[in-house]
Amino acid sequence: MGSDLQLIDTPGANSMSGRVEHNVWIAHALNFCPVNLILLVVKAEVRMDATMNVVTDYVERFQDFEELLALCITHMDTVSWTQERFKELVTQKLGLETPIFASRVTSGCRLKKSVLARCREPQDLCITSDTFLNYFKVHEGTFKILKTCRKEITRFQTIKQDFMNQFSESWWTTEERVDVVFEFQAWMLEQVFAAQRRVAEACDFTFTSDDAQVIANEAGHIATLTNQLKGVLLEVRMLAFGFQRDINTDLRKCPHCSAIWAKEEGCDGDTTCGNRVGKILDTRFESLSQFSFRFDGERLHITQAAKRKLMGCQSSGGAGCGKTIAWHNMAPVELPPEFVPSASRVKTDDVNILFPEARLCFSYMYGKLIRMCSAIRQTRAAIRRAIPHGDRSPMGGA
Repeated sequence: MGSDLQLIDTPGANSMSGRVEHNVWIAHALNFCPVNLILLVVKAEVRMDATMNVVTDYVERFQDFEELLALCITHMDTVSWTQERFKELVTQKLGLETPIFASRVTSGCRLKKSVLARCREPQDLCITSDTFLNYFKVHEGTFKILKTCRKEITRFQTIKQDFMNQFSESWWTTEERVDVVFEFQAWMLEQVFAAQRRVAEACDFTFTSDDAQVIANEAGHIATLTNQLKGVLLEVRMLAFGFQRDINTDLRKCPHCSAIWAKEEGCDGDTTCGNRVGKILDTRFESLSQFSFRFDGERLHITQAAKRKLMGCQSSGGAGCGKTIAWHNMAPVELPPEFVPSASRVKTDDVNILFPEARLCFSYMYGKLIRMCSAIRQTRAAIRRAIPHGDRSPMGGA
């Protein structure tokens, strides 16, 4: 990159009209080429907390690109609060480095130098129709819509809390605790999709309009609802993670065919490569408890069905070379990191923020707007003047 600064200027993200088109244009710009920096340009408001609220909103939405984020606060000569106090807030609350501050007297050379100093190694960003709504707010809600969404969120939180209250009772056996938490996790995932459809029906979301803003508004509300529910679902999944069995990380390699094995049963004496275990792999329990869940609007009802016996089988076919091996003579093998249970891998990325029909409709609209975006014009910065005092919306520069 040298000493040159290549800019892609974008429309503001919070315009009163054409909001969805403007935000799709920003996504188009971020996808255009590897990005060294995402510069959030925010106008300083009279009240510092108002400025901080705008910054926080955008930083939280773009936290997946945290390493590329930087702030530029303009119009600093129109406010009375100090740079030092704002720096302190940004560091404490958001963990970002010192923002760039600009006013009428800020020189272009100084701005260019400040921006270049915050550039990172370039990254390829890929914002698609499936992820767009995670980063861009393109919807506005009526009281009815907001109330309906809040009702579903409260319902979801109540279910989770009632489950936790019942789960803390002492009458559960260890086996039942493991079974019920994993079945509850699966049931809660189903409830996310059910909530999406209830809100769409209650708010008359049809996802059939020819108006891009209408489609974006409907999709935006469902996406915001889903992201709120995913936060609760993540708590449930973290609870389930705590009950996962400590896996056997003692793996060894057959000296004849290099097949990798774990010893679940047997001794250190001779055996045959490919002679599989004759019992269930999770040796803690020999049966599986099944549960059903029902929420009546106030309380979660958990019903236990009959237990199913888990049966194992023994086989020597389909794997291994069949030659004689002894565990104590086999070379140890390190378990790949991706197979080691880790709380950091407990996520909700698999949960679609839109149900299938809505997802298809929004994807079509998004693709249509992307194709309508004008060609990216690259500008090499040869800044000779200060930033003008025009009204600058957040996300004005990328």
